[in-house]
Amino acid sequence: MRAIRHRNFVALATLSVATALVLSPAAIAQKKATRANPGPVFEGMLQCRSITEDTARLACFDQQVAAFADAEKTGEVIVAERREVEKARESAFGLSVGDSTLLRGPDGEPLKSLSSKVSDLRTLPGSKRLVISLENGSRWEQTDPPSFIFSPRPGQMLVIDRGAMGGYRAKVEGRTGFTRVRRVE
Repeated sequence: MRAIRHRNFVALATLSVATALVLSPAAIAQKKATRANPGPVFEGMLQCRSITEDTARLACFDQQVAAFADAEKTGEVIVAERREVEKARESAFGLSVGDSTLLRGPDGEPLKSLSSKVSDLRTLPGSKRLVISLENGSRWEQTDPPSFIFSPRPGQMLVIDRGAMGGYRAKVEGRTGFTRVRRVE
C-alpha cells in the first residue's frame, strides 16, 4: 500500500514538474537543450530525487509539492497544459502584446502563422475593404486595396502569416494571392 501511494505521489510530482516546465518563462525562452533555472519551487522538487532513503525522499516530495501547490494558489507558478498555452498563443496572434515569453513557442520563437476558418465577412463602408471574422474569435481588417485575387468566403480556411516588415498577410488556403491585414479584435 505504501509503495503504491509512493508511486502515485511520484507520478503526480512528475506531472506537476513537467507542467511547470511547460509554462516557466525560462523553459519557454530556451532555444537549445541547455537547461535554464526554472525557479526555486521547481528546483526543490528536483532536489528530492537525489535522496536515496525512501521515507526521507517521500517526506521531501510531500513538503515540496505542498510548496508547489501554495505557489500555484498565489499565482507565483502557473500550471497549464501545452494545448492551452498554444490556444493562448493563437488568440494573441496579431495583437500588440509586447515581448511576452509566455506567448512564445518551445523554441523561443513567436507564432509565425495562424489558420482558421472564415466565419463572417463585412465590407468597410466607403472603402470596399474587407473585415474578416475568423472562427477562433479574431477579426482582421484588409489594409491593401480590394482585389479579385483575394476573395475569401465563409467556411474557407484562411492562413495569416507574419510579413517581412512586421505586418500580416492573409491568403485563402490552397490558393495563390494574398492581401495585407491587421488585427482589429
